[in-house]
Amino acid sequence: QFIHQRVHGMADFDESEGVGGWDGLSDGGPRRKSGLSTVDYVIVAAYVVIVVVIGSRVSSSTGSAKNYFLAGKGANRWVAGISLISGITSGISFIGVPGYTYKNGVAMLSFLCGFILAAPFIIYLAIPFFARPELKFTTSYSYLEARFSRRIRSIGSALFLLRVIVYMGFVLFAPAVALEAVAGVPVYASVLVTGTLATAYTCKGGMEAVIWTDFLASLTLIAGVSVALAMALTRVEGGAGNLWRTSAKEGWLIPNDFFSNSPLKTVNFWCMFFGFAFNMAAQSGTDQIAVQRYLATADVRSAQVTAAGGLVGNMIMTVLLVILGWALHGFYQTRQNEVPCDVKHDTDKIFAFYFANDLPPGICGLLVAALCATTMSVFAGGINAATTCFIIDFVQNHRLLTANHGAVVNTVKLAKILTVCFGLLSIVIAILAQYINESLSLITSVAQAVCCAPTFGVFLLGMLSQRADSFDAAVGLGVCFAFMVYLLAGAAICTDSLPTQSCSKNDTAPDYSLVTAQPLHKLPSSCHGTLLVARVSQWLYPAVGSAVCFFSGLISMLIRRQSPPVTKIMGLTWWTREMGPLAEARLGANQHNYTDYDAAEVDPFLQTAYSKPIN
Repeated sequence: QFIHQRVHGMADFDESEGVGGWDGLSDGGPRRKSGLSTVDYVIVAAYVVIVVVIGSRVSSSTGSAKNYFLAGKGANRWVAGISLISGITSGISFIGVPGYTYKNGVAMLSFLCGFILAAPFIIYLAIPFFARPELKFTTSYSYLEARFSRRIRSIGSALFLLRVIVYMGFVLFAPAVALEAVAGVPVYASVLVTGTLATAYTCKGGMEAVIWTDFLASLTLIAGVSVALAMALTRVEGGAGNLWRTSAKEGWLIPNDFFSNSPLKTVNFWCMFFGFAFNMAAQSGTDQIAVQRYLATADVRSAQVTAAGGLVGNMIMTVLLVILGWALHGFYQTRQNEVPCDVKHDTDKIFAFYFANDLPPGICGLLVAALCATTMSVFAGGINAATTCFIIDFVQNHRLLTANHGAVVNTVKLAKILTVCFGLLSIVIAILAQYINESLSLITSVAQAVCCAPTFGVFLLGMLSQRADSFDAAVGLGVCFAFMVYLLAGAAICTDSLPTQSCSKNDTAPDYSLVTAQPLHKLPSSCHGTLLVARVSQWLYPAVGSAVCFFSGLISMLIRRQSPPVTKIMGLTWWTREMGPLAEARLGANQHNYTDYDAAEVDPFLQTAYSKPIN
């Protein structure tokens, strides 16, 4: 969501504009040649080899589906928590957060308040519903069947699959464009290498391989960003102490109207605060990529520690990336003539421009390794979660396979085949993405809005209401889908008329300069009338969409005045979260209504699939 302009231009750095092969001075020393040195290539190659070896060798000792999908429920809580740093911080964020800060100031520090607001929901509300051992869930969407119905579960899981496959393609694509700018590696080559290697070790080792390789990627990411930040701060004119004074004096640090209460402003504390809080609650609280790591630990307490570790780690990473963007702004303030026009126009390129041109050999290689690390990490976690959801929520839950002798092996084999298929599909999407003439932010915003907001709203409805049933959940989903279409249509109509910037060369300027073009026409009248609400900040899409789904379901519940049986909701809502004797008896009599796997080392999925009644 942080890349606001088309990223295809990152590969178009032109030496005639001063990007490559400079011999000018940078903070008193010679500026190195653009591109990777031999040392950089050695560092990147070494990291890739280590990741592949770890991913291939670290796997559960048995071939059961429980081990493949949940690492045998024996994942270390701290390792799993640290792995969430790179598991959530994609290459898009790695490149985009410093660029957004470079342009808009330290507004993204408001995300810290979003973390604080989302943390209690994730740790104390959501996780106990998923990780309680007597329920034995394998996907977060299993909760939706237990609370509502099988159809609601299938809708939630299908929306996740749709989003994650498309999004994984762009997770591969965006960093590949940056790598092409830094090292001259073609986009398709980067996509093929990172995508194929991540698919290979994920296929071999399952969830355990994902956790350990993500753990290594998180350490690499922290090291790379910390070194880049330290070097940027030491090279700012006047030192780090002067950075604050200069930025505050320029009025760049915090926009004057940053605390405005208008929901139409993009750079606005309240929009970013609430929008990010809802997005983080959905991403880390109900999304399968994060929930699967919680479920890979031994118990509820371990899952909560994992979530807390991931949240704290991502808060630290956000702060580091924001301060890095701040330092880059201070570093280039006295070097504006060294920054090409296209980088000024699309500041998401500034970080790649920095480590391609202003960092010594070795450090550049470390940052490229960190870029590859976070890309492969998010990609591996995504395709593993997609495979798990497809098998558990569809193959097993809808009886698409027949149980037979040796079903355990067949389940794992099917999982490996699907991992390869999902990996290849995402690689194809990444390669085709370079031919899509739309901004990356638009595509990711659409995916988040259409897929995440409705699902998160249904989770809220199930956890916070006692009387809502599957019909109310379906009403909430339907109204939310219609509202998100309205939002996206309004955004498309009303955004096209905003002022645009581009690089232009004129007779009086020897170099390309940034030119602001006013809109050719005024906003349509509908943008001030029926589409006024649709002009809400894109940061608020997850919050607004989730709220519409939740309250639509509540209204339906109040109108119908029907409630599910008490035994249906025991242990599944905030108000009935304590497992009483009645719920225990129900689980004992109808265990397979809630169980995705059994404790015995037999096929934990296919064995139980055929005793489930179809809802």
